[in-house]
Amino acid sequence: MADFYRVNGSVGAVGDGKGFITTAAGASFIGKFPVALAIVVQDGSLTKANLQAELGVNYAVEGILKAIAANTTILAYQIEANTNGNLSVLLEGAEGLASTDAGIASTVQSMIRNGGNGGGYYGNNNVNASGTSVLNNGFRITYAGS
Repeated sequence: MADFYRVNGSVGAVGDGKGFITTAAGASFIGKFPVALAIVVQDGSLTKANLQAELGVNYAVEGILKAIAANTTILAYQIEANTNGNLSVLLEGAEGLASTDAGIASTVQSMIRNGGNGGGYYGNNNVNASGTSVLNNGFRITYAGS
């Protein structure tokens, strides 16, 4: 079996620099309906995860993305340059998860809270994501609070 080098990380601004996708950014959706979600990775006590420290192979970001990708296609993701647990994703084909954007957000939230190493723990550092919140914030690839 072949080994593949996996790379995770943030490449900076997407689209217009404020998080909005523009046609100038080369975004083209010729397929299923896209949905953008703002995710705050946090434990049950609402202590936010430092995702900047979780960008390596077999770390929390990769595990969370794998949990989401098991049921839908991730077109893009972004880790905010802070320690507030902010992860934004643009999904395609998520309409199979629920009939509304709010339902999709709720389903993704449940997948993250229950996935990983067991009970919502992810990566080599066992980041606790059991209190993670997911919001549908429209077609914007950035944390809802920014």
